Amino acid sequence: MLLTVLAVLTGCGGGGSSSGDSGGSAAAPLAAGKANSAAAFVADTIDAYASLDTSGRLAGRAESRLLSIVYIAMYDAADAVDRRYQPYQSVLAVNASADVAAAVAAAARKALLATTTGQTARIESWYSSQIAALTAGPAVTAGIALGEQAAAGIIAARTGDGAESADVSLSTDAITNGIPPAAGAYIPTPTYYAPAAYSAWGAVKPFAVASVSDYMVPAPEYYTALDGDYFQREMAEVMCYGRLPSIGIPACDNATPPKVRTADQSELAQFWRESASQSWNRMAREIATARGLGGLEQLRLYALLNMAQADAFTAASLVKYTYKFWRPVTAIRNAAMTGGSSPVTVSNWLPYDPVTPAHPDYVSFHAAAGGAAAHVLKTVFMANDIAFDQSSQTANDTSKKRHFASFTDAAEENAISRVYIGYHFRLATTLGLDLGNKVGDATMAAKLRAL
Repeated sequence: MLLTVLAVLTGCGGGGSSSGDSGGSAAAPLAAGKANSAAAFVADTIDAYASLDTSGRLAGRAESRLLSIVYIAMYDAADAVDRRYQPYQSVLAVNASADVAAAVAAAARKALLATTTGQTARIESWYSSQIAALTAGPAVTAGIALGEQAAAGIIAARTGDGAESADVSLSTDAITNGIPPAAGAYIPTPTYYAPAAYSAWGAVKPFAVASVSDYMVPAPEYYTALDGDYFQREMAEVMCYGRLPSIGIPACDNATPPKVRTADQSELAQFWRESASQSWNRMAREIATARGLGGLEQLRLYALLNMAQADAFTAASLVKYTYKFWRPVTAIRNAAMTGGSSPVTVSNWLPYDPVTPAHPDYVSFHAAAGGAAAHVLKTVFMANDIAFDQSSQTANDTSKKRHFASFTDAAEENAISRVYIGYHFRLATTLGLDLGNKVGDATMAAKLRAL
């Protein structure tokens, strides 16, 4: 089963430096292009694996977890040859004479084979081409052994981390008529009314932070006051700006000015619909190349970014399934239940993307993952105001790129996109983004620090 294979895996410590050099002449450093192409291959392989699950229940959380495992293995292998940063696993001894390219390739191969299914042929073909490009000898042999050791360590450390037992059913999973047992209660959403996905993911052991419970946020301010102006405004906002275009709503369309999405809001909604793991990892690879980041530094960036995203997903999951707050589609179709003075009920309302992800509204996974990634990027590059252009596989026009003036701009647009796509109330995106920023900050403070 996909879940069983995805769940092979609980963080080991990122302790200090390891024992000494094995002697011999130092190998050449990892080429930046080699690191970037290897990272792209890993991301594409994980993406291909995730696409085998047509239900979409394995996106985000599982992807960031798998990418963390593989990139940690690759980083630790490279760092054991050229130790300039703290290793994630403190058990790897430095071997400066090992071939670093062989070490990275072997680490990627072993980690990918252990964490995916259906990808063996492409993994072995890629690995063979990487090793064939090297000059056979003791350095390559040592590099392969080092890479395999790095991968074996992180795989063993993540075994039994809680992911395999995270897909726990909720008592409300059987509700498929769209009517919640109480106002504000999360239930499965149209059009498929799929049961809640991975409701116990908040118990998965984190990669970098001490405890995800440290990032718990209070209940929504309107949690017990759905009839108040605050929630009624948030519900009306999503109702008008997050709807499927074919759904006419007089209260929105006849307003002055009309309350409808602009063309740009529609574009950014679809642009950021892409998996947070895929979009932010592509962004990191492209910016790393543009900024001339070295090979080891690139692998460090990818490991940090994915650990931060993975822990942000876990922290956000704990919040989601603590409060189990309803999605906009449920609220808008049952607006009368809120007790507001003049709520607009739209019984056929659907979001701009008609299939709402199968988990509660508060807080947004997507916003949290973006906040975590942006914080890692601006810390690694020691600047926030780095302008860049980014593409998306889910954009209305995939050949068109969006321009961002900073990492923060991208994270904020990523967050608000979930209102315009119709998945979230604004508060879930605002606090999700804040949660992600905090997790990203803690990740950078705790792991892979310069020696």
